[in-house]
Amino acid sequence: MTTTTKAAKTTYVATAPDGTEFTRTTKTRTYTHAVLVWVRETESPRGPHWGLLSFNSRHELALDEARRWGGGTRIGGDVWDEPIVVEAVARS
Repeated sequence: MTTTTKAAKTTYVATAPDGTEFTRTTKTRTYTHAVLVWVRETESPRGPHWGLLSFNSRHELALDEARRWGGGTRIGGDVWDEPIVVEAVARS
């Protein structure tokens, strides 16, 4: 008889300056940083809010991602300020 063990999942949390939390759960990846952006103009009924662009496995990759998006980006009816890089913390 064989026994299989399920891999444990890890949830990573990135916290925006206002306390908004973004999560990502994985069995295999390790995340160290996330790229967040303040959505200052939006057609969303939520109004201005923090959004998540990506979770990244290295600080340098997060910085590259933030540079790729830049500030004042307009997608649809949303306008974003300059993205920020924050730490992603593992939570059991």
